[in-house]
Amino acid sequence: MKIKVKVFATLRDMVGWKEKEYNVETKDINDFLKNVVERKLYNIIMNKDKGQLNPQYKILLNGRDIDFLDGLKTKLKDQDLIAIFPPVGGG
Repeated sequence: MKIKVKVFATLRDMVGWKEKEYNVETKDINDFLKNVVERKLYNIIMNKDKGQLNPQYKILLNGRDIDFLDGLKTKLKDQDLIAIFPPVGGG
């Protein structure tokens, strides 16, 4: 299946790209992040000790916040788009 990943704002500078497409067989977002995406991105957005997404990062699957789906256990399907947003500030 094809999965597209987009990263935004300062995260683009940290990983050195803004969009990538992967042809993979994977079961859910956690499996995809852990086994498919570059280690650099994984190390930035994940708390490896807890196996959780660092709370300041947001992941959207096809425009929907995964917090309102099944979190990192949200199933993936062909042509899904994962968008990853770094912390933002302002006021």
